[in-house]
Amino acid sequence: MYSVYKNSHNLAEPIVAALFAVGFLSGAVSATFTGGLADRYGRKRACMVYCLLYSISCSSVCFSSLPVLFSGRILGGISTTLLFSVFETWMIAEYHRIAFVSAEGSLSTMFEAMSTSNGITAIICGIISQVLVVTSKSEKAPFVASIGCLMLAAQMIKWSWVGRRGALSGPGLCADSLTG
Repeated sequence: MYSVYKNSHNLAEPIVAALFAVGFLSGAVSATFTGGLADRYGRKRACMVYCLLYSISCSSVCFSSLPVLFSGRILGGISTTLLFSVFETWMIAEYHRIAFVSAEGSLSTMFEAMSTSNGITAIICGIISQVLVVTSKSEKAPFVASIGCLMLAAQMIKWSWVGRRGALSGPGLCADSLTG
C-alpha cells in the first residue's frame, strides 16, 4: 500500500501518513458497531459485505484522486474490522451448530490450523503479488487481482455457507434460526 501511494501516485509523505491514519481511524470507529450489525443482519451477509467493501477499497488504488484514495482507506478500515471479527464469529457459531466439538477436535485446534493456514496463505500471496508486480510492471496489479479473489470468495460464501442471525447464546448457538 505504501509503495503504491508513494511510488505510483507520487504522494508526499504527510499525505501517505494521513491515508494510513484515516484507515486506522475508520477501523476503530467501525469496530463500535459492526458486531451489532452482523448480529442483526447475519454474519454470512457481513462476510459478503467485507468482500464487496474491500474490493472497492482495492479498486481505489487505480485512481489518483485524493478523495477516492481517502474513501478507499475508509472502506479498507471498515473491511479490516469485518475481517477480524465476523469471519471468526461465524466459524465459532458453525462449530457449535454442527456439534463439531463432539466429533473431531477442539475449537483451539481449529484456531491453530486457521492461524497456520493464514500464515502460509500470506506467504504464498506475497510471492504471487511480487510476480504480478514484476510481470505487469505495476504496483497496483496485486490489488486488482485481489478484487477477483474477493468476488470469488463472496460467491463461495453466498452459495456454500449457512448463515444465521442473532447474538451468540448458550454454548455458542445463535439466538434464532433465520438463515441469510
